[in-house]
Amino acid sequence: MDNFSYFQPTDIRFGRGKIDEVGKIVSQYGKRCILVTVPSNDILDPLFDRIKDNLREAGVDHDHFSGVIPNPTTVTVTAGANLAKEFKADIVLGIGGGSSMDTAKAIAVEATHPGTAWDYLFFKTSPTDKTLPIIAVPTTSGTGSHVTQVAVLTETQTKTKSAIYNPFVFPRVAIVDPELMLTLPNHITSSTGFDAFCHAFESYLHPSASQYTDLLALEAIRLVTKYLPKVLEDSSFMEGREAMAWADTLAGLCIANAGVTLPHGIGMTISGHCPRIMHGESLAVTYPEFTRFTYPYAINKFATMGRIFQPKLKNIPDDEAAVRSCEELDEFLKKIGMWLNLKDLGANMDDISDIADNSRVLPDYKNNPRIANRDEIYQMLIRSYDRK
Repeated sequence: MDNFSYFQPTDIRFGRGKIDEVGKIVSQYGKRCILVTVPSNDILDPLFDRIKDNLREAGVDHDHFSGVIPNPTTVTVTAGANLAKEFKADIVLGIGGGSSMDTAKAIAVEATHPGTAWDYLFFKTSPTDKTLPIIAVPTTSGTGSHVTQVAVLTETQTKTKSAIYNPFVFPRVAIVDPELMLTLPNHITSSTGFDAFCHAFESYLHPSASQYTDLLALEAIRLVTKYLPKVLEDSSFMEGREAMAWADTLAGLCIANAGVTLPHGIGMTISGHCPRIMHGESLAVTYPEFTRFTYPYAINKFATMGRIFQPKLKNIPDDEAAVRSCEELDEFLKKIGMWLNLKDLGANMDDISDIADNSRVLPDYKNNPRIANRDEIYQMLIRSYDRK
């Protein structure tokens, strides 16, 4: 066996009804809590009210920052950090999808450090132990942010998307209650569910993968391929929601200890330049070209992925199964409603050139089994532009 290290400081509370523990959990880390969420709406307001009541019962004062936007920006984070400072918050509670949890993490840094969260990106100054404790409550199954040391944000003026990457932004506790996912619209279920698949598969390909993360990644891939189509057929299918919440958590544990590869570097750049494109959409539009570009350099692992999709591939050699895995992935994207192209998502040719120029700003591309240059990424994007 190869040597490896595995680190996960987040206390995971998983299961139906776990949300009712939120007040007790928050009170163990602070008494003045700022909630970080998307704006109020008819679907989520009952959940927000339930959590606020729970905090009151536990003796926790709270304020509510409801300014989270998709693909959170530095402007949004600063607004939330200013509210946290004014309220003298001593703990941050992120409730929602990846954008809410990432915003909560960035607020926890900016509210307690000089400058802005953007000053604490992975290649700049490291946050310190002054970072406010973070509790994460996911309401989607896909981003993995509730168990990672990553907070992704976009610099508003330059449209540059990057990340804080530091152990101090690991949530202290993740409350994973699959009942909170029952109201998710199908497209968000698909988009976030495919993100979980990508986290698992890319960590499986990653040079920092280990026996431990491989176990988690392969189980996450199995769960997504089996249960994502089922919850799209029946959004109230509780067993499926539990499986997807667990797959998301497993995949998050994988990227916290291994990482992601080329598609995430491209996908994050796509949504940085085109904020209207959801992160899962940016990955889905990238994957058909990524798989064909990469599979010859990771035959065994692509063959393994293909056989999870299609067990009949066990009867053919690895090199053939690897080729077929690309086709199986295409069919899965079509099955879950994520067979997309950049044109329909609203990108234009100028965007494509800019995305290609910036897709290697983040180091993710270096972790791919085959390293792509700028022109190769540009050609992948061109072929993804009006894919039929």
